[in-house]
Amino acid sequence: MDAFESCLRNGRLNRVEPDSEKIGKEILTAISELGRARACYADGNYEECVVQSYFASNRVFRVLLNQAGFRDTNLYSLAAGVDRLLVQTGRVEKPLLDILKLAKDQKDLVQEGARCGRKETRLILGGAEEVMEVARDMLSLGEIPEL
Repeated sequence: MDAFESCLRNGRLNRVEPDSEKIGKEILTAISELGRARACYADGNYEECVVQSYFASNRVFRVLLNQAGFRDTNLYSLAAGVDRLLVQTGRVEKPLLDILKLAKDQKDLVQEGARCGRKETRLILGGAEEVMEVARDMLSLGEIPEL
């Protein structure tokens, strides 16, 4: 049994009706988080940039999963759902999911007091920006506001 099926069986992924009102609110929050991440990067505050980029990416992936009719309970089930429903169907490129996992690891290290380098921070921020563009296209959001 693969991770997706296991998550369904264990209740880590649940089928839901897509909630367009919640999706809209979550996208607005993700846009705000992405804006904070960009500002932190410009200011050289790489640690906060990583944290905000992670939250923005995580939120957007959760929105896309909800749009596909599922709700996750943790990062493992989110990754399993995104992989099955979006990566394997060619709607999202696998490196974006890998960047989400990297961002989670870096966020956890930051919370333990670690510092972040510019190159890795830019990769994580770039991943968050790219996930937002994917969502824009998949959800027909039009232009994401300039941040």
